Parts: sequence; C-alpha cells; structure tokens
Amino acid sequence: MTAERDAAREHSETSRKELEQRLNKSSQMLEMQSKVEGDLRRQLGDLNEKLSSAMVGRQSESEMYAEAMSNATRLEKTVTELNAKVRNIPAHAWFCLTCIYRFFTR
Repeated sequence: MTAERDAAREHSETSRKELEQRLNKSSQMLEMQSKVEGDLRRQLGDLNEKLSSAMVGRQSESEMYAEAMSNATRLEKTVTELNAKVRNIPAHAWFCLTCIYRFFTR
C-alpha cells in the first residue's frame, strides 16, 4: 500500500510541478502579450497623429492651390480687359501718352 501511496504522491507532485510550469509559462505569455498590445497602441496613436497632420497639411495645400488658381484667373481677366482697353485707344492718344511718358521719364 505504501508503494502505491508513494507512487500516487510522486505522480501528484509531478502533476503539480507541471501545472506550476504551465501557469508560469501562461503568465509570461500574457505579460508579453500585454507589452505587445501596449506597443501596438502607442504605434497606432503615433500613426493616427501623423495621418491627422498629413490630412490638415493636404487641406491647407488644397486651399492655397485654389486661392492661387483664383488669383491667376482674376489676373488673367484683368490683363485681357486692359489689352482690350489699350486696343481701343485712338492713335493720337498714343502720341499724347508717349509725350507724357517721355516728359516724366527724363
């Protein structure tokens, strides 16, 4: 009977040690998983900040481009209007303007 008890105790002790090892291993794995999840959360936060910054920058660039195009269109229209006015100035007016220009640029 003692041999059976000893064998049962030994088996019980072996099982307990195996269980402790598995629990330790499981605990280590959970700790590692927690660290990895924390790192991934930080990386995701950083990437979200970069994305947000890039989107704001893109929006600003789009607005600047639209404003530049509007200014270019306005200037183009002004040049066209001035060219039309210049073509309508009679020849003698050109002579007067030339005289005035020469007078002031001496």
